[in-house]
Amino acid sequence: MVLRPGAFRQWQHRARLACHGSWMGVRLMSSSVATIKNNVWANLESRGTIKIEGPDAVSFLQGLTTNDLTKIDAAMATSFLNAQGRVLYEGIVFSPRKDLLLMEVSRIQVPDIIKLLQRFRLRAKVEIADLSGQLAVLAAAGPDAARWASAAPRP
Repeated sequence: MVLRPGAFRQWQHRARLACHGSWMGVRLMSSSVATIKNNVWANLESRGTIKIEGPDAVSFLQGLTTNDLTKIDAAMATSFLNAQGRVLYEGIVFSPRKDLLLMEVSRIQVPDIIKLLQRFRLRAKVEIADLSGQLAVLAAAGPDAARWASAAPRP
């Protein structure tokens, strides 16, 4: 399903969402009175996926990011910082298996993040790959969004 031009505006009006600013040119919406009667999904083409797979995947990424990935259940937001503590990259890490982490990040930053990960890999037993061309990042909203997410195929 592809959203036709103007579909988001109609959904926004029906959902009675209020604008609270913008981030990277995208208008942010939020409201506690929003009710979505129909299901909607969107392909987030601006997001990419990086695979970190191997027996050392969690310990490897643990030392490079801001969150405690040893406590990851299903998904966790995390960031890469520079030496001064400023955020370089942000993303969401998913853990479908014990030895596999999938990191959803900005698509234009994927090559830079892979380069950073490769630089610090040293002897860690991990494979790092760009899966942006193979996996799509989707966003879903509506009454059946949770059912859609649970029915999605897992890598």
